[in-house]
Amino acid sequence: MDTSNESFLEETQSTMARPVASYVEEVRKLWGKGVEEVLEAAKLCAEAVKVLNQGELRSFKNGLPFKKSKLSKLVKVGSDRRLDSVKEILPAGYTILYEIACLSDLVFNKALEEGVIHPELQKGEIEKWRLKEAPEDRPKRLASIYQLPETSETKKLAFLTALSRLTSGYPEFWIKT
Repeated sequence: MDTSNESFLEETQSTMARPVASYVEEVRKLWGKGVEEVLEAAKLCAEAVKVLNQGELRSFKNGLPFKKSKLSKLVKVGSDRRLDSVKEILPAGYTILYEIACLSDLVFNKALEEGVIHPELQKGEIEKWRLKEAPEDRPKRLASIYQLPETSETKKLAFLTALSRLTSGYPEFWIKT
C-alpha cells in the first residue's frame, strides 16, 4: 500500500468530526469547478465517510449536490494522495479521476511517464491504454452482494455505510453501486 495513503488514513482517523452542514456546504461550494476543487470535494467526502456516524452520514448524503452513487467514487479519489502531486496535469472530471485513482502505483507511474495522464484525458482513452499496456491492472470483482426484497431502506443504508467505512481504510478496494 502506498505510504502516502496510509498517512492520509491516519490523519483522517484523528480528525474530529465537524458538523454535517459544514461538510455539505463545503462540498456544494467546490462541486462542478476545476480539478483542485473536485479533489478537495473528494477529500471532504472521504473524511465525512470516515468520521460521521450513521445518522450524520445519511444527512450528509441527502445534502450532496449529486447522486449518492457518486460518493463511493469520490471517496476513492479523495483517499488517493498520489493525485495531489500531479494535480496540474489531471483532468477535472470525477469519473476520470476515479479511473486514475484505481491504477496501481506501478501503472500510475507508467501512465505519468508515458504522458497518458493529461488535462484532456477521457475515460475511454485511459481504458484503452490500460487494456493494452497493463491488462493485469484491471480491477477484479471480489464479491457480489445481494439484498432480500423485504430489506428496509434503513437497513440497506446502514449496510452500505458500514461497507463504505470498511473500504475507506483500504484504498485498493472500493464499492461499485
